[in-house]
Amino acid sequence: MRSAAFAVLALLASPAFALTPPGEVALEPGTMSAEGYRLPPYRAATPERHPEAWTVSVEEARALLERREVIALDVMATVARPPSGELKAAFIPSQSRRHLPGSVWLPNVGFDRLAPEIEAYFRTELERLAEGRKDRGLLFYCIADCWASWNAARRAVRLGYTRVYWYPGGTEGWSAAGLPLVEAVPVPLEGAGGR
Repeated sequence: MRSAAFAVLALLASPAFALTPPGEVALEPGTMSAEGYRLPPYRAATPERHPEAWTVSVEEARALLERREVIALDVMATVARPPSGELKAAFIPSQSRRHLPGSVWLPNVGFDRLAPEIEAYFRTELERLAEGRKDRGLLFYCIADCWASWNAARRAVRLGYTRVYWYPGGTEGWSAAGLPLVEAVPVPLEGAGGR
């Protein structure tokens, strides 16, 4: 834990970084659930910072990835919010998806409420990817102006992860910066963690 804090401090001291630390965020009344997650619609203007995660720009996200300090987690949904109990046993994207190189696509984990299967999937996959380390860097993103990554980052913090980053520019910001995207394949729901 102490070395993670030093890594963040060293990153902040670097002239190339101006990470936005977690802090107070004014949220529009009526847009949040009682648990503090954004309600639909999820495609809407997001705040400039996250209250619990480090907010990063495209340059900062790229540097974190190049240094292998984070696991990039694409949380773009494969379907519109499914009614509770009607979740399918597999993720079938309604259209092709391209995302940041080296990313892991965990779809449908950014809704305000998760079906028990999706909640278990999210928890299990984070534990597997982070190799059981709560101090492993996790970088959440989706597309620009999408609350799914905001919700997923908050959910990871509440699961006890201590180095959570939110990249609000998503794939659109990455592509606009002239950076490459690669074909994405979702981590399957069925048999998650035990593939």
